[in-house]
Amino acid sequence: MSDTTHPAPEPRPAQVPGHETRDVSGIYVSLFALALAAALALLLPLLTWLFGRFEARAQRRDSVQSPLAGDHVPPEPRLETHPGAELAALRAHEEQELTTYSWIDMRQNVVRLPIDRAIELLAARGLPEPEGPKQPDRKQEQVP
Repeated sequence: MSDTTHPAPEPRPAQVPGHETRDVSGIYVSLFALALAAALALLLPLLTWLFGRFEARAQRRDSVQSPLAGDHVPPEPRLETHPGAELAALRAHEEQELTTYSWIDMRQNVVRLPIDRAIELLAARGLPEPEGPKQPDRKQEQVP
């Protein structure tokens, strides 16, 4: 057996709480913030002036509106002035048609039924049987 002894670990010095001093310097962060503020102070007025020039140039290039187009009403379909009210009126009309009796054609005795009554009648009577394909006439198929 080998007689090797490990030295005892040295005690660490007491760490003083604080901030990391090796990675980021407060001076450089302050200089960057100052440069950013100076760039904004220079760029914002420059951009305001530039966009003002663009707007003035666009207004100069716009054509003058014809005096004949002053009170011209646009063609149909126009935008709805009160879309909520128009939709409510449409829904009320649809509801009235689905829940009341009314004539569709008096001459042919065709009426509109409420949808609940139509479902009851359909359930009681059932659907009509569909007509199958017409069978060809056997006499015409025979060739002499």
